[in-house]
Amino acid sequence: MANILSTQILHNGPRFLVSKFTNISDGTAETGVTKVDATSTGPYGIARSGQTFYPGVRISIVSIWFSCIGMAIRMQWHATTNVDIVALAQSDNWTFLDDRGGFGGLTPPVGVAGITGSIDFTTVAAAANSAYTVILKCAKNAGQE
Repeated sequence: MANILSTQILHNGPRFLVSKFTNISDGTAETGVTKVDATSTGPYGIARSGQTFYPGVRISIVSIWFSCIGMAIRMQWHATTNVDIVALAQSDNWTFLDDRGGFGGLTPPVGVAGITGSIDFTTVAAAANSAYTVILKCAKNAGQE
């Protein structure tokens, strides 16, 4: 058996992207697998005035809904050496965007070598038939003057 993985883009608008990721594991770990490609090779570009802008390091995570059964996930910023964002285990939902102008979400750290804004997953203690579902909402912040 192989890992059964899926990625589904639920919304790809000019301001926000929402994607759903699932894995039913065969016991094989995912290590540094890019789930959100914020670079120009990814699908999240915004066309403005004849140019396409990509979120890159301007991306911010505003909400995470997740359920992990029998494993955990290290969400990481893609860089020369990946940087942990959060660890996900069990089930919960977190919102990082304050609609009243406060905290604007989790953003990539400044000054890290090779940081791209892309988001990678690394699974922890994945056993056969363990699983996860993650729904991730990000603000693109691309092409903002």
